[in-house]
Amino acid sequence: MNFLRYIHTIRYLKPIQIYGRIRNLFYRAMPGRDPAPMLRQTSGIWKNLSNRPAVMVNPRCLSLFNRDYKISDADDWSGRNIPRLAAYHLHYFDDFAAAADAAERKDWHKDLIAHWIDHNPPGSKPGWEPYPTSLRIVNWIKWLLQENDAAPEMLDSLALQIRSLRKRIEYHLLGNHLIANAKALVFAGAFFQGKEADEWLYAGLKLLGHEINEQILADGGHYERSPMYHSIVLEDVLDLIQLERMFPDLDRDDLCDAIEQWKDAAPRMIEWLNAMRHLDGDISFFNDACFKQAPPPDGLIEYARRVGCIASDDQSGKQIISLPNSGYYRLQKKEAVLLIDAGEVGPDYQPGHGHADTLSFELSLHGKRFLVNSGVSTYEDNALRNYQRSTPAHNTAMVQKENSSEIWSAFRVARRARVFDVHIEEDQERVCVMASHDGYKRFRGKVIHKRTFTMDDDSLIITDEFSGTGLHEIDIYWHLHPAIDVRNELENNAEIMLSNDIISGSLFSDQRMKTVIEDSKYYPGFGIEQDNSQIVTSWMGELPVSFETRICWGG
Repeated sequence: MNFLRYIHTIRYLKPIQIYGRIRNLFYRAMPGRDPAPMLRQTSGIWKNLSNRPAVMVNPRCLSLFNRDYKISDADDWSGRNIPRLAAYHLHYFDDFAAAADAAERKDWHKDLIAHWIDHNPPGSKPGWEPYPTSLRIVNWIKWLLQENDAAPEMLDSLALQIRSLRKRIEYHLLGNHLIANAKALVFAGAFFQGKEADEWLYAGLKLLGHEINEQILADGGHYERSPMYHSIVLEDVLDLIQLERMFPDLDRDDLCDAIEQWKDAAPRMIEWLNAMRHLDGDISFFNDACFKQAPPPDGLIEYARRVGCIASDDQSGKQIISLPNSGYYRLQKKEAVLLIDAGEVGPDYQPGHGHADTLSFELSLHGKRFLVNSGVSTYEDNALRNYQRSTPAHNTAMVQKENSSEIWSAFRVARRARVFDVHIEEDQERVCVMASHDGYKRFRGKVIHKRTFTMDDDSLIITDEFSGTGLHEIDIYWHLHPAIDVRNELENNAEIMLSNDIISGSLFSDQRMKTVIEDSKYYPGFGIEQDNSQIVTSWMGELPVSFETRICWGG
């Protein structure tokens, strides 16, 4: 079975991913240690998007994921015995360019740079791996563009890191990693000057040109279909636009096409982000998504205005917004917003941030989250990560206790659900979205799940139809935001009352299904978990069958 799972995973890979992985296993060449190139003349001072909390507690301590990490020697930088994502973040230097009041910690920053150079020789892990190297290059350059003085050893180390990155582009991963690699090369080529710097610049521009065309879909969404990673890539695009403004002596003719591409992508990405926001203004939790790992939407929109990228008016008041390329649909009736996932798990060759959440949804009422997907709190390859990517962690249906897509390891997907027959209907009274997926067709009986969402001013009706043959077990999950209380469960599974101080509602389950209320967990950020409740409706019998669930809300 494991062999088949590998086959179903590997068969989607691009040849360049296989080549890249093999090359990285054996590539050991060290970058040249020539002095850093001369710096290019700049115009203006870099303006940070600085609306995130400070990372540095003191010159030798970083606060990451609700835990402090002290740094005193090379072992601490190595990140042994701590989560891999935290180990990576030690090397990002996010406090330089993404944290509030960073200028007040300038002396701490200088000290941390020197300490990093002394304790992280070229090739050491994880600091010299391509992704943390890419983010660190950009953050160091942003810091220098804020009129901070660069010691010669810092510039020489920066050049060494760029040369290392140039030889280790993450073709084996592609996705947002490749955009980060390309962005770092463009920053490096703009910041330095000379023949070597021009090579970095144009290598980065070429790579970015291809990846933005491929990764930013026609509806404006990033193709990994995660609102969190969409926000990260949008920040990358806005950073590139600001970078171009700071170097007026660059050959603008050669850069013209790239700049226009960035300026074309940014407004579409903002419109997509606006559509995927809840009534509280923050992102929805589809695929790998949680708070505080990307700039919040309001910050990104303000940044876009600052660099001259103006999107069309916010469309959040429309009754329906379709994002067909990424597969998301936003329904809004008065004070209710419904966000539906009727899209692919992710790009076939890189679904690493995808979840088995096909046909899941999130619901906001009167400005507050009501029904939510469970979020993520870890990237470690463990039972918690497996659960957070699983079908039961989302507001959707599970058949035969199996996930709709075969997620495994921390970032792998074998067979995956395909969505088809998406159909939309709307009039003044109601709006309706229908879609089917074949994630359970692999079972005996070739099960197909069709889900219909019908929303009017004060209710949402969800119809789940399961076609096929044979005896099957079906579970449907409804996850409540931690602020929602389950007030009462009536007998015979008829009605469950839900409320908090601001919003109230009720869930009417199908009488043929057994309904239970269970304690659960909600994961709004890395290293964070909150208590919440989930409602599980279950049935076993012969297919075909259909069920109707009605969610009603008051003022």
